[in-house]
Amino acid sequence: RGWSPLVALQIEYSLVERTVEHELLPMAQAMGLGVLPWSPLGGGILTGKYTHADLSDENSADVASSRKGVIASIGHLNERSLAIATVVGEVAEELGVTRSQVAIAWTLVNPAVVSPIIGARTVAQAEDNLGALEIVLSEAHLARLDEASAPAPIFPARFIGRPMAQQLIFGTTTLRGEIRR
Repeated sequence: RGWSPLVALQIEYSLVERTVEHELLPMAQAMGLGVLPWSPLGGGILTGKYTHADLSDENSADVASSRKGVIASIGHLNERSLAIATVVGEVAEELGVTRSQVAIAWTLVNPAVVSPIIGARTVAQAEDNLGALEIVLSEAHLARLDEASAPAPIFPARFIGRPMAQQLIFGTTTLRGEIRR
């Protein structure tokens, strides 16, 4: 038809938003689409900008007038995200780099990602963010970051992992490390 093909996918992707790994990132890789993740710093959460003092019952889905309110209303300002940010801070300290650099470098490890979209407000922030290009995360650092931020499984993995499904698949018989034929 002479239509221009799709070439890229612009999606939210960070250590606090990894659910796109279930379907969108594999699709992008299969179709040869480049991924340009927005909010690689999780709205600032991964920089250490927010603390437990920022959590409140007022973190609702209402329209917000402040940046903190926006982050809270989209559901990212929570205990889990702050725990992930703590691990980012530990890795950054071990490497002698900034939290922002670690968070952005992590997105670049995914082969589908061509360039994260950074939202720097100042030249200093932009320069710091670009420093992520020099960061090499070790397998141990990647494992810690991945473990802290792993997305919850979805169907069918979530279903198959449940005890009831396991019992339906394997029955109630257990073997003591032996395969019986």
